Amino acid sequence: MSGAEADKAGIVGNARLSYFKADTAGSSMTKPAEALEWYRFESVQLGNGNGFDVDGDEVGVVVKWDYKPLGLDLSPDDASVAIAALDVGGPWREQSRSATWAGLAIAKVMGLNLEAKGVKKQIEGLLAEWVADGSLERYEDETSARQKKWFLRPAMDFD
Repeated sequence: MSGAEADKAGIVGNARLSYFKADTAGSSMTKPAEALEWYRFESVQLGNGNGFDVDGDEVGVVVKWDYKPLGLDLSPDDASVAIAALDVGGPWREQSRSATWAGLAIAKVMGLNLEAKGVKKQIEGLLAEWVADGSLERYEDETSARQKKWFLRPAMDFD
């Protein structure tokens, strides 16, 4: 698995080396990664130990694996929970390089791993989408260092 394919699938670090694809087409006829047959190496316990002090042997086997690019298709309930996370703690910054980035609260409440490059980009996209549809409000305020910066918070609900 290439580094780019691993990033799209949310596989971090050298774990990608356990995944491979079966592709018989030439490089000019390559299908998208999602359309290929993917496999991964998995360790399986043989159960041949005595059960007391020896667990037994492990052997590597190949199992079929479905390549799925990361997709943060949140249900409306999950989206509400994610947006509500910005009501706790904060204030939450818009800038993803900030130590108080709004995406950190989203990732925590949704149980997402931000080490995978694809996850961070997708959270950035969700935040932009929620600002555009009015679910989040973008506002300017001062940081503790008295610098003007952009922040995000849930939009007021007047229902």
